[in-house]
Amino acid sequence: MTDTNLTTVEDLNKISTENLAAMIGQVGLGKPVNSGIPRFAIEQMAENDEGERLPKGSYRLKVDGEDYYFEGNPLVRLYVRYFAYDAFNADNPKESPRTVMKPSLKEDFPDSKGGMKCGKLTPQEIEALPKDSSLLAAQKAIKCTQIIYGYVHQGNAKTIDGEEQDMVGTPFVWSVRGSAFQPLWNYIGKLGQKNIMFSNVIELKTKRNKMGSVTYFTPELSDVEKLKLNDDDVGRINTIMDDIKSYNNRIVTQHKEHLKDKLTSEELDVSDSLEVA
Repeated sequence: MTDTNLTTVEDLNKISTENLAAMIGQVGLGKPVNSGIPRFAIEQMAENDEGERLPKGSYRLKVDGEDYYFEGNPLVRLYVRYFAYDAFNADNPKESPRTVMKPSLKEDFPDSKGGMKCGKLTPQEIEALPKDSSLLAAQKAIKCTQIIYGYVHQGNAKTIDGEEQDMVGTPFVWSVRGSAFQPLWNYIGKLGQKNIMFSNVIELKTKRNKMGSVTYFTPELSDVEKLKLNDDDVGRINTIMDDIKSYNNRIVTQHKEHLKDKLTSEELDVSDSLEVA
């Protein structure tokens, strides 16, 4: 259940596309990761806390704490797609439980609070809950996220102050959830196991959507070029797998600590009941 061993690659020519697809999370149905890796997202806000206008609907890359916005549609390569669960705690975000990352939804997801999937129930269990159940409301706060590791293949980006930077070769992590979840799921699902996703150069566009008075943007992905895999790809995959392993090890350590604390608490409860008897 808490196995964090991950495979690395020495030679792409010596691993089958099926095994590589499984390794990078491209097959199998069923939070934050390293903060040093730039974070990728679609900007959904029209202005920031200071009232400065933001390019809503543009792709944003946070590099060393600074937000850069792509001009036009960036070209990217997506290397790895893993899954994770978390339950956001608005009062204390740092205490929000989160799970390990896994390449398939069929796997176990031990979480940082000693549980599994942050308490996420199956669809059948949720359906059986009363409509006024507090547990039902809590379930809505538990989200499944696709964690996408990628690299920018082509694209310039600017800060809101106009500082421009060429982002070619920049790694990123993209936490895909909510309205963005299905487009990424569909794109990767269509690849199957014979077409490794990081061999594709992808153009990223955004689609404007409106629900009532709310306007939001979702990703659109289209292949523009297919590349041959090389030694640089080996290095990138291994770097990503090392990052995932490090993150998972931290979560598993927290998971075991909470299990130990829970066991100790249960032992004390048993001891107290024996004394009362």
